Amino acid sequence: MMNTKKLLCGLMAVSMLTAGLTACGPKKTASSTGENIVEQTTPEGNTVYDVKLDERDQETSHQYGEEDLGFVDTQTGKKVYLGMTAQEVEEVTGAAASSMVGGYQVYDGIVVQYSDENVAVSMIVAEGNMTDPGFTTRYATARGVKLGMVMEDFKKTYGDEVDIPEDQNAEGEEGIAKSSTATRYIVKNGKKLEYIGTNLTKENRPEETANLYLQDFLFNNESQSVTSMRISTYDAIYGA
Repeated sequence: MMNTKKLLCGLMAVSMLTAGLTACGPKKTASSTGENIVEQTTPEGNTVYDVKLDERDQETSHQYGEEDLGFVDTQTGKKVYLGMTAQEVEEVTGAAASSMVGGYQVYDGIVVQYSDENVAVSMIVAEGNMTDPGFTTRYATARGVKLGMVMEDFKKTYGDEVDIPEDQNAEGEEGIAKSSTATRYIVKNGKKLEYIGTNLTKENRPEETANLYLQDFLFNNESQSVTSMRISTYDAIYGA
């Protein structure tokens, strides 16, 4: 009887430990499972996809996963990620409409920068890079943020850390600058992504930048809406 009790106690302890470890892992969110990508049918009978806003609490707004390293194509429901080859990207985007210096390829609704190894290292969705105004909202972040979305909705999923700089006119009077930014720095370790802040400091900057990423957004302060979105490796912007 005593051995049986010891065995039961041991099993209970293991069970409790396993449950505790599971609870410490990342929480499931709508964008991490893809549940916020909803299939829809247009009046013409075509299938498109809407990426619903993944509203998060303070804790999960800073929780990042592989899905955050790219964009969702609302025409196909498929995703493009950093680390994809040009061929893999173009299976989703279609052929590039034009090229730019620096390894940039301009597609319908998104600009992708490739490394010398032909791997995507930066992706930009911006109003000024559209070959056709109709593609403005073709790509959304995995959390459902699109061009034109108001800042308050952006904050519901990425948190309220937004830099709204002050502008100063010739008379020295302070006002609000026309644009605001929101930057998030992320470190990748294997498949685990860790948010490290909105700025790089001596304390949080990793010694090696090969696995350092940044996600940034630009807002028009007059309309309070998103005008540009980018996810990039740190080295693609600042060099190794």
